[in-house]
Amino acid sequence: MGAVAFDTLKFSQTLRGVGFDEIQADGVLTAFKTAFGEAEFPSTKDIIRLDSKIDRLETRVESLDSKVEFLDSKVESLDSKVEFLGSKVESLDSKVEFLGSKVESLDSKVDLLNSKMETGFQQLEDKIVLSESRTSEKITSLEFGTSEKIKSLESGMNEKLESMEFRTNEKLESLRSEMNVKMEAMSFEMNTKIESMGQRITIKLGGMMVMAVIAVATLVKIF
Repeated sequence: MGAVAFDTLKFSQTLRGVGFDEIQADGVLTAFKTAFGEAEFPSTKDIIRLDSKIDRLETRVESLDSKVEFLDSKVESLDSKVEFLGSKVESLDSKVEFLGSKVESLDSKVDLLNSKMETGFQQLEDKIVLSESRTSEKITSLEFGTSEKIKSLESGMNEKLESMEFRTNEKLESLRSEMNVKMEAMSFEMNTKIESMGQRITIKLGGMMVMAVIAVATLVKIF
């Protein structure tokens, strides 16, 4: 930073122009020179560079302002969306509450149905037990009656079988006697026929022997 010349006369005149007397102006000037005697003041180039930096900072600030405005618009848009979502959430909450009441109503109905079903099942079980006991009694009665009937049938069948055996034996005896009679008659007839055939054969053999003797005698005479 370059040194800048300090015009003490002009400074003193300026102080006098605003109401300071000569002694006050000289005192302020002396104090100012003592305090800032060794200080370096900015030159024109320094001020120009500082102005350019300030301009750049202002440009950046303006850019940041535009960005902030854009972000503000985004925030406002998000706020509107959040409000819309909030209304949706409130609507959903009301629907959830409505569904909750419906579910509670259904739960009460289900509990009522469960109690009715339990009562019905209990009654059905009681009826089944009663039916099983009655069925068991009927089965026992049927078994007893069936056993008695089977015994009666067995006795009847035994009697019929004994009667059939007796009749069969009688028929067999009758058949045997008839067969014996027939066999004896057939044997007599066969013997008679055999005797008759024997007599005939004997007669024929006798005739043949006579003829043979005659033939032999004839041959003897010839030779």
